[in-house]
Amino acid sequence: TLTTTLADGGVLEPGLRFVSVRRRAPGRQSFQTKSQQEFSRGWGLILALDAKGDVRWYYISQRRVAGIKPSPDGTLLFTTEDQRVVKIDMLGNIIRQWYPEKRRLGPAAGATEITGLQTLHHEPSITPWGTYISMSANGREILDYPSSVTDPQAPRKPTMVMGDKIVEFNADGKVVWEWDAFEHLDPYLLHYHTFQPYWAVRGYPGYADWTHGNGITFDAERNLVIASFKHLDALIAIDRKTKDIRWIYGDPKGWPEKYHSRILKPVGLTRYPWS
Repeated sequence: TLTTTLADGGVLEPGLRFVSVRRRAPGRQSFQTKSQQEFSRGWGLILALDAKGDVRWYYISQRRVAGIKPSPDGTLLFTTEDQRVVKIDMLGNIIRQWYPEKRRLGPAAGATEITGLQTLHHEPSITPWGTYISMSANGREILDYPSSVTDPQAPRKPTMVMGDKIVEFNADGKVVWEWDAFEHLDPYLLHYHTFQPYWAVRGYPGYADWTHGNGITFDAERNLVIASFKHLDALIAIDRKTKDIRWIYGDPKGWPEKYHSRILKPVGLTRYPWS
């Protein structure tokens, strides 16, 4: 049941608002049973709400839905919990879907493989020229990685670290552009959740959760890819032509000196965004 508490039609954009709805068994995923985890993951819902908050359209998915993006051709693009990017029409027909080659669940029936990737996750976007941009977390071993986020004297050890790669691919699943966080950011920037078992329940036990990308969009006017990295507490703008980091929006504390010239200095800001 939805309750509308405010509906100011004079300031709303025209059209419908699309909302991804999840269901979830109580408690942390890492402590849940297999059936509880499946209850949370094995269902997804997309609602389209009008200006009054009434449901005008809905779509039920067999897997939990992450980010949603509308396409210029009137279709809808979204990512599912089982690491597929899916494109549907407004009758719910799957027009196209893609999956990463190294997906732990194996190939996805009827989907196009994207070579070399371990995962696809979170909010996909469409470029003005018709390709797709998505996030892909991939693991890399770091030999002297910290074992604690609170004790700097804790021993270091070889650790598989999951970091994000941003990939642009065409309809046939060919990667035409990519940007790897391991090549441009410091993997020793830690978050309080770096060692929580986020990836363990997704088939990657023991993997540290370094960047944890949550959102991505494209600034066509400036030719920038803008990504939100939850575990860096930052938005980062990437020059699509040079792959250089154009700017970083986040608290400058903790960032190595080589990034300081790129960290924005907002005027009048009293509080930075935090995960």
